[in-house]
Amino acid sequence: MQGQKDTEKISVQKTFDIELSKHVMNKGLEHDKSYEIQGLDHGDCIDDPNIVDEGKDNKDGASIMFIQKLNSSLRIRVKEFLLINWFKLLVIILMVTGSSIVKYGEYVQKIDVEKPYDIMHQLLLPLNLFAMENPGFRDVWIATTSFLLDLQFFFVMINWFKDGYSMRTPISVLMFYGIRAVIQQLYILPFPEHMYWEDPGFPCLLNIYGRQSDFFYSGHIGFCLLCLLENMNLKAVKSAIFCVFGTIFVGFTLLTFRVHYTIDIFTGLVMAHYCFITVGKVVEWFDLVCLNQKVRNLNPNEKAKAEGESESTNFRE
Repeated sequence: MQGQKDTEKISVQKTFDIELSKHVMNKGLEHDKSYEIQGLDHGDCIDDPNIVDEGKDNKDGASIMFIQKLNSSLRIRVKEFLLINWFKLLVIILMVTGSSIVKYGEYVQKIDVEKPYDIMHQLLLPLNLFAMENPGFRDVWIATTSFLLDLQFFFVMINWFKDGYSMRTPISVLMFYGIRAVIQQLYILPFPEHMYWEDPGFPCLLNIYGRQSDFFYSGHIGFCLLCLLENMNLKAVKSAIFCVFGTIFVGFTLLTFRVHYTIDIFTGLVMAHYCFITVGKVVEWFDLVCLNQKVRNLNPNEKAKAEGESESTNFRE
């Protein structure tokens, strides 16, 4: 009998300890002797309904504290997210807003024309008519344009032959005119009014005269830009400056005499730059095969430095 009572006492003690541990965890106390300090024995703690209600209240309070901490943590994370990504969010909002404005604001152009309408042609019409009325002035202007084209070609070829270290520009030229040839078979524009591009009686290498419908995109302006980019790549400053002037002059001439539309000039510049950049990323194999270069796209100074390091390494060996 005494052993059975001891077993029951131990069982009651364990039950009390479990309930007390739960209560202490909810209440955040540091020890489990608080009820003894308050003069409560184990049976009172278990049987007292007030303590049970207090435990429920503590559990509810703990749940509220947990929710508050969760909300606080979420607010902190949201603030960090906004601080890091506010600019990206702003860009997305602006893009969506702009798209909605264009779509619903009736800002899409709906003009119907029989022929392409070029504002630059209209702005340069007085100069075009003046050139047509003065054949001498007109022929000198066209001859000067052809001469500038040839000079740009000669300068870039001389610089490339002397200091060239990459097949980038020759391949860019092939890519530029290859894409242009395909597009011209797919898309043909009508001849603009007051177009004039006849032989001025001055010999030239590159220019082709006559009424030709190879408008989109401009090979003249694209070739000028490729010459400029290669001269810049070779650090040929004087030739590059000359090409800047030549490119502007050639573009102005083409628009004045209506050899090209404005879209032809703009697209020619974009495509020339695109071809030059794209070829620069894949030209290493061509340089290895054609020019026997061990490194890609080195400028002359870096090339000399690399060769010097190679020679010093061989000498040490």
